[in-house]
Amino acid sequence: MKSLNEDATSKIQINGHCSRPIQIRSSIRQGCPLNVILFSLTLNSLVYRLSRHINGRQINAGQTHMMVTA
Repeated sequence: MKSLNEDATSKIQINGHCSRPIQIRSSIRQGCPLNVILFSLTLNSLVYRLSRHINGRQINAGQTHMMVTA
């Protein structure tokens, strides 16, 4: 996974002219299908960890389930 995003570069296009390659030091490349999956996995892990530390009460409002924290 790391090697896919390592040494990534991007170019900026203004008025039809492209810049020199710019090294991407943070974030992820847009448009890469793999990055959507990585984001989902990371977010899922974060939500799971947060849900273990949040105290609250579940409310069933029709078919919608909500968590109310105190």
